[in-house]
Formats: sequence, C-alpha cells, structure tokens
Amino acid sequence: MRILLIIGLALLSLSPNSANALTIDQAVNDALKFNPQIQQFFELEIAAVSRSNQAEAPFWPRIDANYSYWRGDRDPSLDSQELSLAETSATYNLFNGGSDWFSLQEAKHLASAANYKYQSIVADVILEVKDAYIRVLRAERTVETEAKGVELLEKQRHETQLRLDQGLLARNDLLRVDVEMATAQQILETAKGRFEIARNTLARTLGRPLEGNEVLSDLTLEPVAPETEEELSREMLARRSELKFLYSLLDAQKAGKKAVRGDLLPEVDLVLSYDRFGDHGLPQPSDPDYDSESRAILQASWTLFSGFDTRYEL
Repeated sequence: MRILLIIGLALLSLSPNSANALTIDQAVNDALKFNPQIQQFFELEIAAVSRSNQAEAPFWPRIDANYSYWRGDRDPSLDSQELSLAETSATYNLFNGGSDWFSLQEAKHLASAANYKYQSIVADVILEVKDAYIRVLRAERTVETEAKGVELLEKQRHETQLRLDQGLLARNDLLRVDVEMATAQQILETAKGRFEIARNTLARTLGRPLEGNEVLSDLTLEPVAPETEEELSREMLARRSELKFLYSLLDAQKAGKKAVRGDLLPEVDLVLSYDRFGDHGLPQPSDPDYDSESRAILQASWTLFSGFDTRYEL
C-alpha cells in the first residue's frame, strides 16, 4: 500500500510538467500565430489581393451624378432668375489598347507573388523554429552531461580527500582533481549560458517569451525512406516557393510592359447621359419652359504626344 501511495505521488508531481511541456508541433503553431515576420507578409499578401481586386474596376461602368444651381438678379424691380440642372451619366470604356486587361493580369501575378513570398517565409520560419527547438534540446543535454561530470568529480574529490587523510595518496592527486573539477564547473557554466541563449533564440523565433518553467518535450524520430538526389532536386524545383515568386514577378513585369504599350493606342468610351433642367431649386418634370435631354456619345481620344513618358516607362 505504501508503495502504491509513493508511485501515485510521483505521478502527480510529474504530470504538470508533462502537461506543460512544449512539443515541436506546438512550437511551430505558436510561431505561425505570433511570429511578426509571418504577420507582416500576411498583411502584404492581403494588400496585393486588394490591389488585384481594384484592378477589375475599369471593366465596370462609371456612374456620375451632378447638380448645378444658379441664381441671378438682373433688375431689382424684376423677379430673380433661378436655373437648376440635374445630370446623371454612365461611362463605359470600350477600348483602351488592352491596358486595363494587362494591368489586371499584372496585379494578379503580383498577388500570386505575394502569396508565394508568404509561403516561403512560413517555410523558413518553420525551419528556424525546428532548428532552434533542436538546439535547445541539444544544449539542455549538454548541461545535464556536464552537470553529471561535475557531480562525479565532486565524488572523486571526496574519495581522494579521504584517501589523502588516510595517507594513501599524495596531495598532488587532490590538486589534480581540484583542477579538473574547476575546469568542469567552468564548462558547465558555459553550457548553461549557451542553453539560455538557445532558449532566447527559440523565444524570438516563436514571437513570444518562454516561461521559466516551460520545458520542451523530447523528439520522437520516425524512419524516413531515403530518396535519390535526382528526386529531391526535381521536387525542390517543383515546390520551392522562392522560384514561383520569381516566376510570378517576371510574368507581372511582362504584363505591366504590355499595359504601358496600350497607352500608345486610342481610347474609346461610350457615354450615356440624362439632363433635367428647371427654374427652381430642384428641376421638376412639370416645368413647361424646360425639357429634359438624353444623349448617347461615342467618344474617342488619342494621345499624340505626352513628353515621351510612355517611352521611358517602357
């Protein structure tokens, strides 16, 4: 019964540490949540997607509404004159050299590039977290090993002191053990310092502080089937986000160049407008002296010279 009680107390004393132990998967999840670099490039990706959506605006008509009011006193003996105009118009671009289309493609490629850049940052941070996690475990093992070495040297010194007191050893043997123990203690302090540095590096990569009592769980390695160098190289070229990021930037630059060339071509717009005139503050359909006007305009414009700005932009 006493043995079962001791085992139960031991399990209770160990369970909090086991429950609070940080696993490598939890460390990766924390980094994805708190790392400032990931948050920065996530916001940049959202901004690029918003600019891509904004580039779709030229494919929609533009609707405007205008109101004008005029009041004049030509003669004090006469009534004042009032005129008002309410106008609504819708403008739709029929052709602008393909600038809107290629600008949209450029924005989409830039949005894809931002997404690939974000994925590459995520992959880099995950790798940094795992590397920092392993370094902490390695530094912790080094501290434990050096601490055991100091403990063994302390026992050895105690035994050497007893033998020296009994006259079985010379004092030089005790001095030798003291030197070895001092060296081991110095190595232990260095290992403890490296352990703290490794923990601080992990905390910086996670984007959050590590608690003093927060321990790390040991790694469980599973066997992995080896792959040939050719297979790894082919997989790397197909999946590396950095390469996809560069390809997207190149496609965006090509589309942007075509969009600039569209400025060299004429622009054709269709304008539909409706005007209502009146002699009051607001035009009224019942005004007998004024009428409404509806217009449909096909408007074409061509920039013949603009100071070589298009040329230099190309």
